[in-house]
Amino acid sequence: MTDVIVDFDVASSDEDLRLAALIDAFVEKQDAMGQWDTASLDLMVRTGFGPAGERLKQLVFQSREMAEAFCNFWMTETGLQVAHFSY
Repeated sequence: MTDVIVDFDVASSDEDLRLAALIDAFVEKQDAMGQWDTASLDLMVRTGFGPAGERLKQLVFQSREMAEAFCNFWMTETGLQVAHFSY
């Protein structure tokens, strides 16, 4: 299985907290809907750096479908597309 990594630019601690809150809300919503097994809901968050040295949060998903579901959730909740993910 290949991991799917989605990068988020995080320019401030407020943006970092917002991302963390949306990750929690997404996992809770997906779990309540019951369409994924618990292993599919596993994801990892790590800090990385982009080519220009900007700080990124990288979400590592176990499947492209789950990554797409999160990106769609992100877009619905924030109105923003994920810059570093090919839809």
